[in-house]
Amino acid sequence: MDSDLQAFLAKHVRPYDPETDDYDRPPFAADIKEGKNDPIYNAHSYHTKVPPRSIIPYILHYTKPGDVVLDPFCGSGMTGVAAQMCADPPKDILAQFPELADRVGPRACILNDLSPAACHIAYNYNTPVDVGALKREFERIKATVKDEFDSLYGTEHYEPAIGVYAPTQPEAAARLKNPPADVPANAILDEVEPTWELISREEVECRLGYLVTDLPRDAKWGKLDVATVDQWICIPATIQYTIWSDVYRCEGFVSIEQPTGKISSRGKNAGKPIMATHRVSRGCGNEIVLRNASLAHGHDDRQGSTFTCPICHTAWQKSPLPWLRHEPVEQRLSYKAIAGKGKDYTRPVSIKEKKMALELPRQGHWFPTDELYPNRELLTMGAGKRGIKCVSDFYFPRQLRALSFIHEHLKQQDNRRIQVACMFAFTAIALKCSKLNRLRPSGAGDPLTGTLYIGSLIREENVFDVWLRRNDV
Repeated sequence: MDSDLQAFLAKHVRPYDPETDDYDRPPFAADIKEGKNDPIYNAHSYHTKVPPRSIIPYILHYTKPGDVVLDPFCGSGMTGVAAQMCADPPKDILAQFPELADRVGPRACILNDLSPAACHIAYNYNTPVDVGALKREFERIKATVKDEFDSLYGTEHYEPAIGVYAPTQPEAAARLKNPPADVPANAILDEVEPTWELISREEVECRLGYLVTDLPRDAKWGKLDVATVDQWICIPATIQYTIWSDVYRCEGFVSIEQPTGKISSRGKNAGKPIMATHRVSRGCGNEIVLRNASLAHGHDDRQGSTFTCPICHTAWQKSPLPWLRHEPVEQRLSYKAIAGKGKDYTRPVSIKEKKMALELPRQGHWFPTDELYPNRELLTMGAGKRGIKCVSDFYFPRQLRALSFIHEHLKQQDNRRIQVACMFAFTAIALKCSKLNRLRPSGAGDPLTGTLYIGSLIREENVFDVWLRRNDV
C-alpha cells in the first residue's frame, strides 16, 4: 500500500468494532435540484459529472464530522469537492435542509478511478495549489506565447479611406506606415505606432479574393458606394473564431415514384394508378459548401435542413451526398478603430486566411498521434465519416500548432504541482479547441459530451483567447 495512503488511513480511519457500532440513519428522501452553471463545476468538463452541491446533503446526512468518505469510481472528483464543502456548506443548502445544520464539519475523502483522465481531473479539483505561484506561471506562459499567437491569429480589416479614416486626417495619418507625400508633417503624431497601411481597392480585393461590395456594411458607411472608393486603409486585426463548413459533392441517389400503367383493384386504392418507387441518380458533380447553401436556402445555422446546389438547383439533405472536406467560410474579427475603440464583426474568410488555415504545416512541438481503433462506437457520430483516424485528426492545423505550443511551455515549469495545475487548465480547453466544437444556432460553440460528434458546421476558437479566459488572466 502507498505510504501516503497508509498515513492518511492511520490519521482518519477509526477501526470498526461491531460491539460498539451503533450507526443508524434513515433514508435521505428529499428532492435535490441543482444547475450546472457553478464555476467549480464548469472548471473542467467530464462526461458523467454531477454538481458538487447536489452531493453535499447526502454526505451531511449519512456521515458525521471526521468520517471518511470513499468513492472508488470518482470520475471528476465531485464527491471529494462536496466532502470539502461540508466544512462550511452554502447557506442556502442549510436553509433548505435545516435538520443537517448540526452535522456540519470536515470529512476526509478517498478518491479512486481506473481512468487516468478522471484521476487527473479529480486530483486537481481536490489538491491545494499556491494560487500566487500559479498566477505567475500563467503570466509567464502568456508573455512567452504571445508573439506566436499574434502570428497564428493575426489578419487584416479594411476600411474605406474617407471621413475620419481619410489619410489627410491627423489621427489616421499618424497610424499610416505609408502616408501620402502631401500630408503636412505636423499631422504625423509621434505617440502612435504606425501599423496601418494605405492600399488600393484592387489590392484589397486581391487580398480578400472577393469584391469589396461583398464585405459586411458598417453603419458608419451610410449609403456610400464602396465600389467607387479607390483608397482603403488596412488595419491589423485578430481572428476571434473561424466557422468551418462541410463540403459535399452534388452527387447521389433520390427515390421517386413513377406510374406503372396499371390500375389497382384492391382495397382502398382500388381504381388508383399503381406507382413504383425507383432510385435514380441526381446531381451535377459540383461542390456544395453547406454553410453557403443553407444560408442561401434561408435556413441560417440549421445544419440538418434541406439545401440546394447553387449550380443545378437540386434539393438535397446531407445523408446521400459524398463528404469531401471541411472548409473555412467565415471569421469573427476584432480590431482597434480610431481613438483606440475596439470593434468586432463577421465577414467571409479571405483567400489569404483560407490558404493559411488549410495549408499551415502541422510540424512544431509534440502533439498526440495515437491511432484510434476502427469501428469504435463513439466514432459513428460523424467523426469516422470525416476521416478521423488518430487523435490529432480531431484538430485543425492551427489548433494543433497553438495547443502544442502552450503544452511545450507549460512543461518547462519545474514545480510539479504548478505544472500539473497548468495541465489541468490546458486539458480543460482541449475539447473546446477541437473539431468537436460544433456551431450552435445561437452562434456559440459547444462540444457534445459523451460522444466524439463532429458537426457539419464547426466553430474554431482562438486558442489563446480560450486559454486566457480559462485562467481568468
